Amino acid sequence: MKNIVLIGGSLFVIAGLIFYGFVFFGKRNNPIQSTSMKIPISQPTAVIPMVGNDKDKHGCIGSAGYSWCEIKNKCLRIWEEKCEVAKTSDLELITKALFEKNQWPSTMELTVTINKNDGTYASGSAGGSGGGGYFYAKKVGEEWKIVADGNGMITCDSLKDYPDYPKTMIPICYDSVKGENVNR
Repeated sequence: MKNIVLIGGSLFVIAGLIFYGFVFFGKRNNPIQSTSMKIPISQPTAVIPMVGNDKDKHGCIGSAGYSWCEIKNKCLRIWEEKCEVAKTSDLELITKALFEKNQWPSTMELTVTINKNDGTYASGSAGGSGGGGYFYAKKVGEEWKIVADGNGMITCDSLKDYPDYPKTMIPICYDSVKGENVNR
C-alpha cells in the first residue's frame, strides 16, 4: 500500500512538472505558440515649450506670468504688483500743503492727524515741537489746499474763497468786522 501511494504521488509530481514545463518554458521558447505579441505603437509626440523660453520684446517671460508695465517700465506679475502709479495718500498731501502754506522748514517734525475726510473736505490736527493746532483743507484737483489752520478761532475771512465748505465741519467763524463769533 505504501508503494502505491509513493508511486501515485511520484507520478502526480512528474505530471505537474511536465505540465509546468510545457506551459511556462514551451511558450517562451516557441514564438509560434505564443498567444500574445508585443507590437510597438508609435505615439505622436507633442512639442511642449520650456517655461521661460518665451520672452517678449521687453524681456518679460509670459509663461511665468510676467507682462510689460509701461507706467513702471518693468516686467511684473499683475496679481503681485499692480501696473499703476501709487497714489500719494491724503495724509501726505495735507502735510505737504501745511508745510507750503506756512513755509515751515522741511527739517521740522510735524505729526498730522486727519479726523474727518469725505474725499473733498478734511479736518484734523497738526502738532510738533512748537505746539499744535487745527487744520481745515479742501481737495482741489489732486491737491489739498489749506482753508484754515492755527490754534484759535477760524476767521470768516479765511472761508471767503471756500463758501461751500461744509457748515457741519465749521459751523462758527470769527467775524473781524463785527468783532464776534457768527454762525455760518
